[in-house]
Amino acid sequence: MIYPALTYLHEIGHTSVEQQRTRKLYSITPQGKAYLEANRANAEAILEALARIGGRMDQVREAPRR
Repeated sequence: MIYPALTYLHEIGHTSVEQQRTRKLYSITPQGKAYLEANRANAEAILEALARIGGRMDQVREAPRR
């Protein structure tokens, strides 16, 4: 799921990609940084929601099974 997202970010100019042997190294571009800064509140809200969901998933995994 991550590679289609990275490909999309590259296509719209928000990342650059460099081939290093068998790996690709993605870096954020100045355009990507500007977009992130303009949308930082939304990005932080999404990351906080994902952290909450991850915490709940951990609780479910740790719950005793009956």
